[in-house]
Amino acid sequence: MSGPVGAEDHVGIYVINVIGGTIRKLRDDARRAAVSPDGSRILFVTGHPAQVMVMTADGEQAHTIVPGVEGDGIQLPSWSPDGQRILFLRIRRAAQDPDFILESRDANGGTPVTLLSNPNLRYFLWLPGNRLVYSLQEDSPHREDMNLWELSLDSRSGAPRGKPHKITDWSGFVFERLSATADGKRLIFVNDHDQGDVYIGELEKSGKQIKTPVRLTLSDRNDWPGGWTADSKSILFYSNRSGNFDLYRQKVAERSAEAIGTAQEEKRTPQMSPDGQWIVYISWPRMPHEAQASSGHLMRIPVSGGPAEPLFEVKGYATWGWPGDVMRNLGDVPGFHCPSSSKASCVLAEPDEKNKRIVFTPFDPAQGKKGQPVSVQSSEDSTWALSPDGSRIAITFFDTKAATIRIVPLDGATPHDIAVKGATELVSVGWAADGNSLFTIRNSSKGGILLHVDLSGESQVLTRAAWDAFLPTASPDGRFLAFGAVNSNSNVWTIPSLPKP
Repeated sequence: MSGPVGAEDHVGIYVINVIGGTIRKLRDDARRAAVSPDGSRILFVTGHPAQVMVMTADGEQAHTIVPGVEGDGIQLPSWSPDGQRILFLRIRRAAQDPDFILESRDANGGTPVTLLSNPNLRYFLWLPGNRLVYSLQEDSPHREDMNLWELSLDSRSGAPRGKPHKITDWSGFVFERLSATADGKRLIFVNDHDQGDVYIGELEKSGKQIKTPVRLTLSDRNDWPGGWTADSKSILFYSNRSGNFDLYRQKVAERSAEAIGTAQEEKRTPQMSPDGQWIVYISWPRMPHEAQASSGHLMRIPVSGGPAEPLFEVKGYATWGWPGDVMRNLGDVPGFHCPSSSKASCVLAEPDEKNKRIVFTPFDPAQGKKGQPVSVQSSEDSTWALSPDGSRIAITFFDTKAATIRIVPLDGATPHDIAVKGATELVSVGWAADGNSLFTIRNSSKGGILLHVDLSGESQVLTRAAWDAFLPTASPDGRFLAFGAVNSNSNVWTIPSLPKP
């Protein structure tokens, strides 16, 4: 097995004795392990940028067979049935949506062969008889469905033979983690459906404890938190419950939500302006086939009602996922946050031209004026939050070996880092209402772990979730904490005999 293992989620490759249950580690910092058909070799992904390596079954003689390429991700390495070739999925990030490229290569190296290039490609399996079976996500409006396709391969070169054929035309299914019996006749897959929901919990002891969080939004679509109303009685959120991502407001004590902004654009992260007169949000035009827009707009709606008004153009499109993914409509850059202090400015975050730094620009949503920008080194996994008084930014960087929160003063003072003790893999951050501590969410193999972190780095676990969690957002009065959570409904299915193309 590979990936995060044990109480501390150490990432590596491990051997488990099925009789005694003992665990032996073969290698650190490795994931996506795949054992060759004869059991003598192990493929795995490691490093940054990601590369594919192979080693013997006892963990020796590790060497690279697919070098890493800056900006590319590599996933799902696997073997051909005879062990002579490997397959892997290359995710090439571009200005718009990433491309998903399925490549084949001789197990001893050599020139790769491109089998498929399709942004809808998800999972694949090389079956006996040189049949490649793979799943493709459907186009809109059926983005939540996948179907199986088949492609014949040349056993020696790994090159495609003929054209792909669709072998299922089902609705309500996704085909993930494909596997098959040794003869290739019976296919097994995971049918997994995810959705985002808004949860809230009541804080105690200055935010160092939380009562059991409860689900606030009850739709069967994706709901993600934005900000709170100034009186801390309602949460603003965005949801695709009506098909498009629109804006909503819901009181903590109620079970239904009120729509506050509907139009054809995709709308996200509604937040109150510092003066309490406006609801500010980002919108992007809806693109054909859910392609990423190159720019959007900061918008405002009067709290008292009325039409939306544009403030500024926003560069880029924020996403943590591909089209159809539950986290497609999350992301912090470009993005903005507004403070609870009426004397402070909101802050807009945008990527620079080379996508290497984040440019933070203060702005006044009432006057429509921008302030002096501050830029910070970034990574594609950065998340950030603005302090309640609008003076500082907290930034996290996803790291499998450490947990660091960088505090960036907006007055130009020197940034400093907070090393969060006893944690790794931070995926989201938010400030406490008084600005004297932080909330962050740590990724784990068992779900999200919500932490309270003081400014010296001491951390305390508030709650452990059975699901991934993001976007911790404290109410202005410090009484509640809202966050988004991914709820999954997964089952294992089998197809006794694959349909013929």
